[in-house]
Parts: sequence; structure tokens; C-alpha cells
Amino acid sequence: MSKRRNCRRTPEEVMAHEKATKIRKMTDSQMMDYLEGLHKEAYDAGYALAGSETKPQELSEEQENTVEKFLWHLQENKVPGIGAVTVNKLLKVAEENGYV
Repeated sequence: MSKRRNCRRTPEEVMAHEKATKIRKMTDSQMMDYLEGLHKEAYDAGYALAGSETKPQELSEEQENTVEKFLWHLQENKVPGIGAVTVNKLLKVAEENGYV
């Protein structure tokens, strides 16, 4: 594969090339500072996004016991691949963890 001529590069390719060259010429400590800065920015952005999410509202009486309703639905409707043994295992785990 031949090298692409500079005059044929798009502006985005020129910017990417300049950034890559700048990173390649960094010393080890400069590169680590750069990467740690990127990591910190991404972490802070994710933390801010998680904090801005709304908290779940209280469940109404219609929405309560959804695990019980789901397991009942599995028992009543024959779902391919989910047999009586699997439903019983799910019921046992739900009871042990306080969902039912």
C-alpha cells in the first residue's frame, strides 16, 4: 500500500496526522500525563452523567410484586426452553433474596 500524498489529505486526516505525530514525539512522562488526563475527563463525565439520572419513583400497587407476576406468568404460559424445574429454581432464588 502506498503512502497517501499530503496534498490529497482531507482536513480531518491532516488534524489526525498532526495529533498522532504530537503524541508519538512525547516523552514517557508526558504521554502518561496525557493519558491520565484523558482518563480523568472520561471518569468525571461518566460520574456526572450517572449523578444526573433520575431516581426511580415509588411503585404503585399495580406495579408491586412484579417478580411474583413474572414467575406466575412463566408457570402459566409454556415458554419454550423454560420448564417447571427452571421456574422452581427461579422461585427458590427469589424467595431466598426476598423478592417474593
